[in-house]
Amino acid sequence: MRTWLRGKMTLLFLTIAVLIAIPAVGAIADTIAADADFVTANNQSGTNPNPIDMGKVKAGGSVSKQVSFQLVCAGNNHVNNGQTVTLHATPGTTGVPTGGSVQATAATIGPIPLSWPDDGNACPSPAPTPIEDNGNTTVTFNAPSTATNGTVYDFSVNWGSNDVTLAPAASGDSNSVTGNTQVFFRVTVDAQAPDTVIDTGPSGTVNSNSATFTYHSTEANSTFETRLDNGSWESNGTSTSKTYNSLSDAPHTFDVRATDPVGNTDASPASRSWTVQTDSTGPEITANVVGTLGDNGWYTSNVSVSWTVTDPESTVTSQTGCGSSSVTSDTNGTTFTCSATSAGGTSSQSVTIKRDATAPTINGTRSPGANANGWNNTDVTVNYTCSDSSTPGSGLASGACPANDTVTTEGSNQSRSGTVTDQAGNSASTTVNGINIDKTAPVINASRTPAANANGWNNSDVTVSYTCSDALSGLAGTCPADDSVTTEGANQSSTGNVTDQAGNSATKTVNGINIDKTAPSVALVGGPSNGSSYDFGSVPNAPTCSASDALSGLDGSCTVSGYSNAVGTHTVTATAKDKAANTNTASSTYTVKPYNLSGFYQPIDMNDTVNTVKNGLTVPVKFELFQSVSGTELTSTSAVTSIKSNAISCSALTGEPEDAIETVATGGTSLRYDATAGQFIYNWTTPKGTNQVGKCYSLTMTAADSSTITAYFKLK
Repeated sequence: MRTWLRGKMTLLFLTIAVLIAIPAVGAIADTIAADADFVTANNQSGTNPNPIDMGKVKAGGSVSKQVSFQLVCAGNNHVNNGQTVTLHATPGTTGVPTGGSVQATAATIGPIPLSWPDDGNACPSPAPTPIEDNGNTTVTFNAPSTATNGTVYDFSVNWGSNDVTLAPAASGDSNSVTGNTQVFFRVTVDAQAPDTVIDTGPSGTVNSNSATFTYHSTEANSTFETRLDNGSWESNGTSTSKTYNSLSDAPHTFDVRATDPVGNTDASPASRSWTVQTDSTGPEITANVVGTLGDNGWYTSNVSVSWTVTDPESTVTSQTGCGSSSVTSDTNGTTFTCSATSAGGTSSQSVTIKRDATAPTINGTRSPGANANGWNNTDVTVNYTCSDSSTPGSGLASGACPANDTVTTEGSNQSRSGTVTDQAGNSASTTVNGINIDKTAPVINASRTPAANANGWNNSDVTVSYTCSDALSGLAGTCPADDSVTTEGANQSSTGNVTDQAGNSATKTVNGINIDKTAPSVALVGGPSNGSSYDFGSVPNAPTCSASDALSGLDGSCTVSGYSNAVGTHTVTATAKDKAANTNTASSTYTVKPYNLSGFYQPIDMNDTVNTVKNGLTVPVKFELFQSVSGTELTSTSAVTSIKSNAISCSALTGEPEDAIETVATGGTSLRYDATAGQFIYNWTTPKGTNQVGKCYSLTMTAADSSTITAYFKLK
């Protein structure tokens, strides 16, 4: 057996003298008899011209008042012990407007106690305490849908002896009840919707992703609905403020509308628009140049130019000149510019490409000439002439053409070669053969792999390879082995040495070797703590990051990804990259806990039990919400997203236990938090009508964190 407490709210007490009379034996009862028990209203009556004011009602709406009764001992004839008196409103009312209607429910008194006097006995002195009714009668006025604002309706309801019944029936019952009472009522039509006014809130462009609005209604005790960006309306109860967090960088619109106590809703909601812009820097633009880079900033091959455009804070909305380009002919300088725009502004980067892929020219002559045998027994001087006449072109630097070469060392079939290199690094060579003197040092060349990146750095070992030759006497030993530069550092070099059989030496140095193998340091700043758990709605703001690199330096700012304040486990990661393309990360993992849900409480049965209830009755829905981590009980209705009922097939509930709802509520109410009971309460009015009998419904409460509670009902 389940026990329930029902709140009884008496809206208006009437003093109604509905008399129940038992006439003298053998006599016909008078309309109002002095020698009978009588029923009287327990409070102030409505008379003409002093009707009971039922308050305001909107056009097409309803308003109700309750009337309570008591049985008073009088005269010599009485209601029998154990009987129950039922009072009905006499059919027909007066003053009801066209298109409107009035209903009045029945009320009961009893059973009559044994202490009540029997027929034929006068009431003792003092008289027995009057017996209160078991439940008020409710008078409901339904206004016409065409009613105009300020219209006043006066009407009356009759309670008469012809509609009083006694149970169980007994002889003489028809002589026990007499009398008629007419009660007058008044209602006033309120068809004027309130105006809604926004008092405070953001406007224009702001750099905060949170917004709080305050507002009011021109009618007291109004309730409010709000919405963001033309989304669904959300109930805000009587609260006159609304806060939004984690708004995107974009234009936003806030709307609010008021509904007065009788249900009139503002048809022209108050509205406020503003723009959120938290990004303060333009996009990051990087030029990607692919080609053979020679000397002095010149390329000696075809060159392709592409761009990388990123903005970790907002969307890149436009790009100009950021497509791929190629340079396939010599040029003294072609400039490419990429411009991009995001919410943080416009950025621009330019790169100028100089291309010279044409080698210079060089010629060599010897002096003096060889004798008839092709030998010189004196030094031989080789004279060189050079030019770089292509236009456009890089030209020759001063002193680029080889100086006169005098051969003074003995040797057979010697030769002299001259090489000229233009300012782009293109080379051309010429050789004078048949010089039989050996005074020439060996030749050594060097190359590096892999090449440096666009920032001039490597993040791995660099290998310098050497090639060596000697035209006459030959090398004394081998050419230097490949030299691997493994040490981190800037502007390093590698040098190779070679010696020929005659003792001539040559050296080659590769400079500008920059190696950084160490990843930058990076750390998260602020944000959720690693391994921590947070209540939904209480997650710290997203962290920022800090980074540094002691050698090559950072290639742009560090970035943060993975942050979320939704329910679940998340990992937020900070990433940094240096100019040598080394990367490093720092991460923090945390959990956002959902609400703990308790309910629904009695009279609703849970655990898949099918609750049976009469259609049209109102069921009190009670539950509690707690934060999982802090254990704090949630008391704001904003913690509840919705309470919705849905028709479902009863076949889906076949085999589930059924239990009848013993206690119901009166009327429907909005969701509220009962601080006394320490729980949320929502009175759900079940669908009404004979066509609802046997139908099944699910009732689901959805919390702000998307957690749900569901109960099942079958209507009878």
